[in-house]
Amino acid sequence: MGQTLGPTSERPAVNLSQLAALKLKMILLDEPDAERLCYRVVPVTSGCGSTAFQLTLTEKRDGDHIVWIKDIPFSYTKDDLPLLDGLAIDLNRQSGKLEFIHRSYQPDHTACCSNR
Repeated sequence: MGQTLGPTSERPAVNLSQLAALKLKMILLDEPDAERLCYRVVPVTSGCGSTAFQLTLTEKRDGDHIVWIKDIPFSYTKDDLPLLDGLAIDLNRQSGKLEFIHRSYQPDHTACCSNR
């Protein structure tokens, strides 16, 4: 289905915290067909037109590359590399929700989110 890449230059540098990895592993283990599934990071437009991220659990697709981060499978295409490289995924201990932080995609709240 997907192929695992060899050279590090072809793999995204994603920082996945231990807590986030545990949550993702628990979700994956709940799925009856877990061996066919992987996570995909999807960019979405948030307020003020800035980029935010969400995570989907999906089947591996032909042509996708698979990278294993802390025993969690992530799928991506080569076109996804700029979005994934430098992404940090953590678990908010208070809300229990995943948080995505990217060094290149930080929202600019001064651009349009100021009081009018």
